[in-house]
Amino acid sequence: MSLDDIFISVKTSKQFHETRLNVILKTWFQLAKASTYFFTDFSDEETSILTNGHLIVTSCPSDHSRQALSCKMQAGFDTFLKSEKSWFCHFDDDQYVNVLALEDKLRTFNANQDWYLGKPSIERPLEIIDRDSPDLQKKISFWFATGGAGFCL
Repeated sequence: MSLDDIFISVKTSKQFHETRLNVILKTWFQLAKASTYFFTDFSDEETSILTNGHLIVTSCPSDHSRQALSCKMQAGFDTFLKSEKSWFCHFDDDQYVNVLALEDKLRTFNANQDWYLGKPSIERPLEIIDRDSPDLQKKISFWFATGGAGFCL
């Protein structure tokens, strides 16, 4: 297992391209250029060049709503699924990633098994109505991570 097996997704927005994203690009991104992709709501040619073409512009809302966050998460995960990498790790643009420690930690887990490494970003499971139930009375409960402190699958 090496860094080439890790897909690093970073969720960001236009308002943070010149601040948070710039810090990432000058620090830990230098160790993981080929593995790191940035999911944003704004096309920015200069930032796209600085990210080696790894700036993915989504059609997600630019706000901080659950819908917008989930939309960017989906875009990141969909891109990962096309990548043939073993691990999907997701972080927000206000986090520092110790790339070498991340690689060392993931090396201790079998990527062929199901893992959720990280803390859920909500304090209890989400509940939604099961649209397949005949009377729409049945609820489904599940955990969903939108980012928070970062996680790997």
